[in-house]
Amino acid sequence: MECCKELVFMVQASAETVEFYKARKLPITMLPGKSFVLITVPHVCDKLTTKGCGIYANRPLACKAFNGSTHPATKDICLWNKEK
Repeated sequence: MECCKELVFMVQASAETVEFYKARKLPITMLPGKSFVLITVPHVCDKLTTKGCGIYANRPLACKAFNGSTHPATKDICLWNKEK
């Protein structure tokens, strides 16, 4: 559910762009060989409860399609789709 506590978006990997987000102390995920970086912005979904997603059965398509266990910014912290 860590992916429900942040927004991650791609931006061009220019020095100016990276410096802009670093100056704002936002986490940046560098992707070797890519022309973009991932910027993480803390943002807790208002549907997140202590038991998980409060609207899981009716969650938006973006949430249904997102696989945090493979996304570069959340793969190491995501609890979904982990082998037991």
